[in-house]
Amino acid sequence: MESDDKMDQAVTGQYKNPEVDDNMKSGLSKKLADGINGFYRWCNGYSKEFKICVYGLLVACFCAYFIYACWYNFYNALALFIFTGLTLLYLIYALIRDRCGDVLWEKCLSPCCGVLGKYWYILKWPVFIILILGLIVYLIYEARDYPPQLMSSVGACVFVLFGFICSKYPASIRWRSVFWGLGLQFLFALFILRTYFGYKLFEWIGDFMQVFLSFADHGAEFVFGEDFRDHYFAFVILPVVIYFASFMSIAYYSGAMQWVILKIAWLFEVTMATTASESVNASGNILVGQNEAPLLIRPFLVHMTRSELHAVMVGGFATIAGSVLAAYIAFGVSASHLISASVISAPAALGISKLFYPETSRNKAINREDIARLIENPPERNIVEAAANGACQAVIVVAYIAANLIAFVSLIALLNAILGWIGWMVGIPNLSFELICSYIFMPIAFLIGVEWDDCRLVAGLIGTKLFINEFVAYEKLSELIANREAGIEPYMSVRSEVISTYILCGFDNLSSVGMQLGTLSALAPSRSQDLASIATRALVAGTTTCFMTGCIAGMLYTDWDISDQSEDAVNATAAIFDSGWSLATKLGF
Repeated sequence: MESDDKMDQAVTGQYKNPEVDDNMKSGLSKKLADGINGFYRWCNGYSKEFKICVYGLLVACFCAYFIYACWYNFYNALALFIFTGLTLLYLIYALIRDRCGDVLWEKCLSPCCGVLGKYWYILKWPVFIILILGLIVYLIYEARDYPPQLMSSVGACVFVLFGFICSKYPASIRWRSVFWGLGLQFLFALFILRTYFGYKLFEWIGDFMQVFLSFADHGAEFVFGEDFRDHYFAFVILPVVIYFASFMSIAYYSGAMQWVILKIAWLFEVTMATTASESVNASGNILVGQNEAPLLIRPFLVHMTRSELHAVMVGGFATIAGSVLAAYIAFGVSASHLISASVISAPAALGISKLFYPETSRNKAINREDIARLIENPPERNIVEAAANGACQAVIVVAYIAANLIAFVSLIALLNAILGWIGWMVGIPNLSFELICSYIFMPIAFLIGVEWDDCRLVAGLIGTKLFINEFVAYEKLSELIANREAGIEPYMSVRSEVISTYILCGFDNLSSVGMQLGTLSALAPSRSQDLASIATRALVAGTTTCFMTGCIAGMLYTDWDISDQSEDAVNATAAIFDSGWSLATKLGF
């Protein structure tokens, strides 16, 4: 009966022998596994060819898109054309550097540098004299029609002299670091404020930043509703900080931010002869804030000298974070001037720090390669996690901003009420904190190059920044800008607004001292006493750096329209573009 049942089940297909099935399954699984492993081995063997094919396909698609965009409307594709050209130039440079850079250095550059170094002790004095005389002639020529610009030059010299007098070790000052820091600041500002290309470039960057930051409104509207603009600061300004911080986290995950930081650090290191760690921190301050930049060099903080720690703190005081930069732009302050102020303050901060606290010893050798290996490995596993982490970390920044503003604005209101009551009893009913600061800092504002009629307003902003924070100061500056546009008193000239924008671009205030000490002491607990001992000097140096930045802006900025003054440059640029368009048309594009 059992055999008959098996026969029937076999006929109907219901009966399966377990032993036969296991053998068949194991055989099929083995063949399938061998096939998959063989396919993987084949793919690994040709992985390089696959990558070349994928990259080649992507490049071909981009070239097709680029050619069609230029053919369709060359002027609309002008930005794409410029960025593509700059990318190609960098790739050519990188190819030459990697393939024959060592040969060029050994055969050409090294012998030239050797000869120059051998006779530099003779050549340096004529070079310095020529540069100084040329700078003086240029500044006098620039200020021929507007004397306050010359006052800015005098102010810069006074601030350098002040730094020398307050220096910890005046005899140990390495003037190369100081002059190169201030020289890079001047050259950057000259490029931005006095050349057509630089002016238009940063104007474009500013316009792009305003459009880029406006996308934060979509998230704010989704969370807070269509009437979110009724509570402008809480629901418009603060969401911008979260949005920008999330984007910066993505940029860090992609490696773009590390690449930019290391390239700028290389420039600072080779020109100012500063160490790799303090150079990386100074370049990082352009993009991130006083609490984030030290994270780039965290393992090296414990080995840094006091002078290097001082440079780290000064860089934090003299610059601002990219996230709050976005908030100031949302206030209505000029985006292009805010961005340029953040750029030009970084080298000056490094130079001024070496003036106030010169290097008298050297730490263990730390090179940029060590730091590069440290910062080029982001902790996030994918881009979504990077965006989320950036947004979550920004919540702390937003809470700090909101809490500080509530506290300080309220305390200032209380202080003004007390001062008003004190002044009322002696016949000065309008006595306030801003009024006191406007008289105390008037000489400094005048020394920076502000018109005398605007000195009290600018001095009040300086006092607000130093004793409260730059956020409140920028908010007051945005009110003055709105008053000028509406023709309502009080207001000041556009030039004074620009100079104020540069002066206020820094974290140099009393509350930031506690923040920096808390952050750096947590990162390097063994150096907490050293950090506390140099904090006050670093704050003064950071404030002096911001004043120097204001002086540079006062030297080079005027209220003229660059498009009118650079008509020849505009015509030449247009002629180049027309020639390029004609050539592209003849080639069939």
